[in-house]
Amino acid sequence: MRSQFSHHYERPDDGEVDGALVNATVVLDTNVLLGLYRASPDLRTKRLEVFKTIGERLFLPYQVGVEFHRNRPVVAAGISDAYAALRTATTTLHKAVKSFGGDGRYDETSAAVRALVDPLLGQIVDGLAALEEDDPHRIDLADDPILNQLEALLEGHVGQPPRAKNLAARVRDFTSIRVPLRLPPGYDDAHKAAASGAAAAAGDYLLWCEVLAHARKHETDVVLVTDDAKGDWWQAGGAGMPTVPHPLLVSEFRRETGHEYYQLDSRELLKRAPALDISVSTENLEEEDELARATAEAESIVERIAAFQGHGMLSATATPVESELGRLARAGWRADPGERERLEESGRLWWGAREGLLGSRLVSSLLTAGAGERAALSALEEARRRDDLASSLVGDGQSRGAFATIEAARRGMAGLSTYEVERIMQASKDWTSSQGRERLDQAARDIERVTDELDADQRHLPQS
Repeated sequence: MRSQFSHHYERPDDGEVDGALVNATVVLDTNVLLGLYRASPDLRTKRLEVFKTIGERLFLPYQVGVEFHRNRPVVAAGISDAYAALRTATTTLHKAVKSFGGDGRYDETSAAVRALVDPLLGQIVDGLAALEEDDPHRIDLADDPILNQLEALLEGHVGQPPRAKNLAARVRDFTSIRVPLRLPPGYDDAHKAAASGAAAAAGDYLLWCEVLAHARKHETDVVLVTDDAKGDWWQAGGAGMPTVPHPLLVSEFRRETGHEYYQLDSRELLKRAPALDISVSTENLEEEDELARATAEAESIVERIAAFQGHGMLSATATPVESELGRLARAGWRADPGERERLEESGRLWWGAREGLLGSRLVSSLLTAGAGERAALSALEEARRRDDLASSLVGDGQSRGAFATIEAARRGMAGLSTYEVERIMQASKDWTSSQGRERLDQAARDIERVTDELDADQRHLPQS
């Protein structure tokens, strides 16, 4: 048995992995390239030195190039967004000062306030402009030094775009075969299909197909460098054992190419850089640890948001919430502990609203909690109308219509849920207060209870 399932038992030793790093083709995943924008200048320089030393053995799948160029503007704009938020705050303060005592009864006080605040605002605006100009994390998208270095490094090492026919076949295989059978990689991204399309959900598998084809054509072992930490790429080794590439990836690679497959994350790659005659400092490795931890936290929240979108539970009113979570996620790894706690709490806040408002009792509880009366009453009326319609359809034996109506109720009621999230975020200066946590926990319990009740009703509908 062991011979047939050797990929479940084998663990390459350090010498074998170092040898592969020196001799095999090295494939870079999208998150590794985007990670250059999140790293400090010193760590970024060290990573690029490793890539340059690997040199001609680098390979970038075409799928990675597509994802990199799609996401680069958002990631690169992280620090610029932070400065923009500060500028917006100064503008808001300026308007408040300008309108202070607007009816003319407090002219002397208004003048005193302006005399106090205006010079300070001027100093802040000028100081922010100077800081932003010299900030090493600031990236000018029109003249991006990271992109310029990557272009020089990867010229001639990028895969060719797949033919439309082949791409469509791969997406069908992913959707109809690999996801149901949970064949790695990519099945953990299947939820993205509803919001972003099947091709977007299949991104990891499309990358994998290119890796297999490249290894077959060039008859080479492969080292894939990825910072994707999900279980469709890695398998936890258990007590005292290291995390290893998913055994099914190793097995498929051997079967399809006749060669060996290795997998590293950015930290492990840097740790093994001495095999390439590159020295690495303790500070570099410590920053890699910190970056990996914070990035995992941020990606967890981003994945949750994507899952909610995939279930059709978000409305247009969620945009401000998503924007704030996105900003915190991009800046999370270098934020202070308070900011990180805010990031985590905002994730809990969003999670509490995941299922939407699915019944009249929960809408009523929002009224009690102080939600906007007009919005809550409107949602309450809509919930009752849909409940009545669903009941009449069940009574008439039209179970298919009842199912559709319940699903419509889920989508329609999600708007009030995200409205409540916005209201809490806007009204609460301290998201981590015990009172705020209690409200979120209670909302989560209410949502879970009502969701269970609705699911139970749905299960008892007659099947047509």
